[in-house]
Amino acid sequence: MVLSMDRKPEEATSGSWEAVQKLTLAEQSKASGDRNLAVAYLKQAILSDPEFALAHMRLGDILFNLNRYQEGIAHWRRANELASSGKLTRREQLRIRGLYNSELERFAEAQSCFAEYSSTFPHDDLGPFYLAYALRMQMRVAESIEQLWEAERRRPESYYTSVNRAICYLIANNRTELN
Repeated sequence: MVLSMDRKPEEATSGSWEAVQKLTLAEQSKASGDRNLAVAYLKQAILSDPEFALAHMRLGDILFNLNRYQEGIAHWRRANELASSGKLTRREQLRIRGLYNSELERFAEAQSCFAEYSSTFPHDDLGPFYLAYALRMQMRVAESIEQLWEAERRRPESYYTSVNRAICYLIANNRTELN
């Protein structure tokens, strides 16, 4: 079983196997389109392990997508607090901090986290992928495209880099036409 963005359950720091199982079920539910069931599983995961940062992060993310911002930001904040606790892997810390800053539209801070993620984990495609998003949101489109090529080099079978690169080219084309 894999988590979002193809992360394995064993890459999630929790002392509760039940919490990790609930996170996995939440990811499956979200992938099948049932975000409400995903929310229910994530809440169960957090009941099993209140300090499960990845579950708080995913719950915050899904709640944001459901336009439940107040509830979502509370979970994002908790995930970010836990990322500073020293109990998580460096990968989890950087991912959570970067995504939290992205959600809050603090893209320069997100860029810093993802640049470190990318250099610290040179075989992981998520570092340059997330970095590309932070750069694109700062209208640094050419740099974003470079990072998407790097993400694809690290994981050639992924489709999401192509989609995001197309978005960048559309932005670049629109900006050229406006000037």
